[in-house]
Amino acid sequence: MPHDKKKHYRLGRLQQAKGLSGSDLRQIRQQRGVDLETICDETKISIMYLRFIEDDRYDDLPAPIYVSGYIEKYARILDLPRDVVDRFMNQYQQHVG
Repeated sequence: MPHDKKKHYRLGRLQQAKGLSGSDLRQIRQQRGVDLETICDETKISIMYLRFIEDDRYDDLPAPIYVSGYIEKYARILDLPRDVVDRFMNQYQQHVG
């Protein structure tokens, strides 16, 4: 399957999901062949926070305003739509209250 079709398929699946977890983000990142260190280097987000995000360790993350910014940068590196950020933050807010 050509790369563009794979990307479209994954984005289609994402657009159908109501919530989006860090483990979902990890799966997309891995499918696109991007390593966590690359995201760390390009976004200047601590590798520790990136791991917390992908491991769904919401309680270990900083304040929501920071997490939202981290997810925006993460999504931009992976060329994901803006609503990915909103869905992740909805799931994050449900967890942390």
